[in-house]
Amino acid sequence: MLHNPKIRSTKEAGELLLRMRSRQDGLHRLLNVWGGKQ
Repeated sequence: MLHNPKIRSTKEAGELLLRMRSRQDGLHRLLNVWGGKQ
């Protein structure tokens, strides 16, 4: 099996992007709740 850092980094980048997106969604939800309270 060949070690391909490019594929690994691309996979990691994709996972990081998904994590960032889910965190951003949570942030928007939190801001909406906080904005609704004020």
